[in-house]
Amino acid sequence: MPDPIRRFEILVLRPIHAILALCCLVLLFKGHWLWAGACALGWFFLGFIGASMHPLQSASDLAEGPLENPTAEFESKLFTDQFKTLIVGHACTKVGMFLGVFLCLVLLFAGGIRWYFAIPISWVSSVFIGGFLKFSFKTS
Repeated sequence: MPDPIRRFEILVLRPIHAILALCCLVLLFKGHWLWAGACALGWFFLGFIGASMHPLQSASDLAEGPLENPTAEFESKLFTDQFKTLIVGHACTKVGMFLGVFLCLVLLFAGGIRWYFAIPISWVSSVFIGGFLKFSFKTS
């Protein structure tokens, strides 16, 4: 079985990081400073999610690359498959909540939808996204 932490970082966190960085740059060039700041905060929050997936690595280890440094190899060998699945499950929940909150903000402010529609839509989306990610990474 391939390492689920590595797969989650490559298949989920890195694309979301890239999308947020691109959106932040586009919004900065268009002059939407508040939305660019929200994207930047989301980008840092995803960094915290990624860092929580590597409990043995220090900040300098993570700066070298969370999957390429010597501590990452030791960490990959040390953790059992059940513990790795547990870590990825927590990260799936956090990513689902993050995307739900981000969707709520977009629906409220960019979409002009009322809060009593936006909150339930984003909550259901958050649960669905987190559950789908957990199912995807648990069965692989």
